[in-house]
Amino acid sequence: MSLRLPRAFADDYSSGPSAFEREVLAERAATLASHARAVTKALDALRDQGSEGRDRLVEEAAQRLYSYLVTREVMGFRDSEGVIKSLHVPAEVQARLGAVGPGNGAR
Repeated sequence: MSLRLPRAFADDYSSGPSAFEREVLAERAATLASHARAVTKALDALRDQGSEGRDRLVEEAAQRLYSYLVTREVMGFRDSEGVIKSLHVPAEVQARLGAVGPGNGAR
């Protein structure tokens, strides 16, 4: 006599990703979308702002962009240049990518 697992516990790999894998993929997509919205919002604020408070907005945009690019890279997306071009990131923001301002460094 042989026993087998109930169907609820059996993995059918031929039908695509499991429920867990689908949930992980959905979380990854939501994370990327959230980072992308944050970058877009920061870049829009920078474009709408005059010279007053510009340094703070440039730093904010650079931090948001850096976070987005690192998240993409961790997930296997390596084309940072394409993202920078498609978002029309200003040179002043690109110059501050990865830079740590006063009070934001590691302790």
